[in-house]
This record gives sequence, structure tokens and C-alpha cells, in this order.
Amino acid sequence: MSKIKNLNNINLSFHLQHPGKGNEPGDPNAIFYLNGVYHLHYILRHKWNGIRKNLPRNSFPFNHSHSFIHCTSKDMLNWEWQTTKLQPSFTKHGMFSGTGFITLDKKPAIIYHGENTKNNFVIIAKNNQLSKWNKPLPINKNKFKINFWDPDCFIINNTYYSISGGINPDLFKSKNLIEWKYVGKFMSKDLDDVVKGEDISCPNFFKLKNKWVLLCISHSHGCRYYIGDWDKKNERFIPEVHERMNWPDVTDPIYALESRDFFAPETVISKDGRRIMWAWLRIKQIKNSNILSIPRELKSHNNNKKLSITPLKELEKLRYDKKILTKIQIKNKSKNANDTITKNITSINFNAIEIKLFIKSSEIKNKRFGFQLFSKNKDINFPIIFEPDSKSILVGSTKASLDFQNLYKTKNIEITIFIDHFLIEVFINNIQSVVGIYEKFENQYQINAYSFNGSFIIEKLLIWKLKKINSGYKKAKKNKIWRVKEKI
Repeated sequence: MSKIKNLNNINLSFHLQHPGKGNEPGDPNAIFYLNGVYHLHYILRHKWNGIRKNLPRNSFPFNHSHSFIHCTSKDMLNWEWQTTKLQPSFTKHGMFSGTGFITLDKKPAIIYHGENTKNNFVIIAKNNQLSKWNKPLPINKNKFKINFWDPDCFIINNTYYSISGGINPDLFKSKNLIEWKYVGKFMSKDLDDVVKGEDISCPNFFKLKNKWVLLCISHSHGCRYYIGDWDKKNERFIPEVHERMNWPDVTDPIYALESRDFFAPETVISKDGRRIMWAWLRIKQIKNSNILSIPRELKSHNNNKKLSITPLKELEKLRYDKKILTKIQIKNKSKNANDTITKNITSINFNAIEIKLFIKSSEIKNKRFGFQLFSKNKDINFPIIFEPDSKSILVGSTKASLDFQNLYKTKNIEITIFIDHFLIEVFINNIQSVVGIYEKFENQYQINAYSFNGSFIIEKLLIWKLKKINSGYKKAKKNKIWRVKEKI
């Protein structure tokens, strides 16, 4: 089987993918639900030959800039691209990460960092279609001598608060989005498992039940989140929990920090009140595709000590041609108890599928076991291996932490796997999700089960083919409605 040379030319079936040539960054930004429609923006880097007025000629030093591409959907699955309004020809500067919010007078607004301006801006829409915008309002009119970077805006007690990203970000507040007052540092402290020097970028701060969540990245370690309380008196966040959502690639050099494949998260409240997030899949092999993860639902879990992470329930609408297998025995036929067991459990002949497995936790407690995707005979190819000895799960070449103690407390372990051509997203018991990539994918292959030192039984295996929902992508690839201007 030959290696796929350019994954950027593959049209995915159910992932949101930029319909043209992209480049990093590809952060999702400013997502809204307005009048029955979801609006999602993401960053596109593009050629730029303009010079911003009243700013130095080197304001665009690399002959490129960044715009917010706009697409819409009624179900968070089928997306249509719209005319790009938020671009340097209008704002007079490039647009780096920020978030969307609704103002106190019920208008959609975005806070973002202006490229090479050393300032953050608020821009307010003129309508709920987001087809017209007011001019950007700078936050730093008072010349605060701090670092302005990726911002977020949230509202508490009819007051706007703005985080300005960095190491322990600075915090501002305003009553009108025009005049801002410096408050102080956003966090009361950082936590022990945070590496010294990690920044807080792409922040998104929101309340979930009775706790506050800071979803963010560090540029060195990728996506992560904090859970904690808001100190009303001192106006700052008190973090209690810190969890990773991104992990290293075991094939990378030991000093490399390039395995930040789950990056730049952004969330929105759905029509029925769910907190939905997307992330940019900053995977080395597809940097020029600007692909977003499948949407995830975030809920509080384990008495607010963690987030529950589940696939968007609307994805179930894509299922068809269901296949069910039950009581699959992965049995050791050898007399040697330490033998590795590998067994073919089924075959696949489609490139967009969902797999769901149920295994009794008593069957695999303290057992090293897993599965092999894209297998041919005894070839391992793409492993999904549960490793209780290292308290981790290996997904492809990504090694992620896994809370085995909580996993064993449940009656059944539920493993959900989404495959979209070369992209694999794995969910375990709603407490962990991991992304992987397999370059040598093809439509037809085997799924093998693996076990070390002991048999186990798969109670149920369900497989669905998933419908293609990329018609909007194909349309936009042809009409290029999203194309940005390259000059002022």
C-alpha cells in the first residue's frame, strides 16, 4: 500500500475543512447561535500587499495577513460559506484569535487581537446575519503598558471583563466596551502540573453549572482547561483543576514541542443550552488544510473535577447501514499465559464510519489491551492501546493520559471511534478524547483486537457508515465566496 503523498487534497466527509489552500493558523473563532443559525469563523492566512494607514510600512512584514472566514449552519454539521467581511481591507489590520459574545444590549460582538498593532479590539455586528459590522474599537486607548494578546470577553454583573493572553493574563473591565479599566492579574495562582513558562492563549472563559471553566492553549503544550471559582470581591479566577487535552507524539524528538495537534479551542451555547466546542487540528501532515475537529459537548464530570467530553449528538443523524456484533471473544489459544493475543474481529470497506465498542470493566481491569485499525494481516498500522501500567492510552503515535481508576468504576467501558479518511478521533467513556492520523488509509481494511496476558470479551460492537455532509465545502471550493481581498 503506497503512502498518500498529499493529504491536503483529500475531501473529508464530515469534518469542517477550508475549501481552498490554507495555512496555519486555522483557529476557530467567534461562534454564535442567532435566529436559528450557527455562525462560525476561523482564521485564514492569505496574501496581503496592503499598507495600513497611519501605521509603519512594515506592519505587514511578510506580505501576508489574516482574516476571519465565516460559515453558517442550522445543525452544526452542514456548513455553507459566506462572504468574508472581517478582513484587513475593512479592519485595516489582520485578525488574530479572539472570541464571540453577546453585548448587554443583545448585539453579537467579537473581541480579537489586531495583528502587529499591540492592541486588542472589539467589533460589533450591525445585524444578526453578521453581514455588516461597525468599525473596530481599540481596548488600549489609555496606553496600558502590558502585553496585549489573544483576548476573551465575558460578562459578570452587567460588567464586561477582558482577558489579555499571556503568562497569567492581565484583566480589564468596562461598562460600555469603550472605556476600559485595568483590574490586575486574571488568575490568583497557577497550578502545580502547569509547566513553567506556559502561556494562556486562545482563552474562552465560561460558567458550567456552579463552576467556571477556562478553556485555552499554551503554545508549547496545546489545548488544556482549568476549572475553578470566580472571586467576586477581588475580581479574579481561582483555579482548582488543570487538565490536558493535547499530548506529545512518541515519534517526535525528545525536545520537540511540535505535537500540538489539538489546538485553539472555541465554544458556543447551542439552541438547547449545551456547551459545544471545536478545535483546530494542527496536525503536521495537514497544516495546509485548516481542518477543525468534530464538535464536542462539554459537561461537568466527577463533582466538577473534570470535564465530560462527548461527540456532538447531532452526529448520530449521519449514521446508516448499521452492523452489530455481540459477545466477541478475544481468547488465548496458547498454553503460554504471557502470549500476546491478536484477533481480527471485522472488516471495513468504507472511509467514513463510526465504531462503538462496549466492554465490561471487569473484563479488562489492569489489563493491557486495545485495537488495531487499518490492519492488513498481522500489521499493526494504527494502534489504540490501553496501558494501565503507564496510566495512558496510545492512539496512533499520540500517548495521552487516562484515568483508569474512574474508568474501572463504571460497569461498561464505551469506546467510540470516528474515522474520516485519514483522521481518527477516539472517545473513551466521555472522559477522554484523542485525535490521530493515518496517512496510508484506504477504504478496505481489518479491525483487530489485541490483549496481553489474558482473554476478554467485547460485549457489543456497532459500526455505522456515515453520510457525507461536505456539499457546502464543494460549493465553496468552486465559487470561492470566501475569497479575501489582497489589497486595501
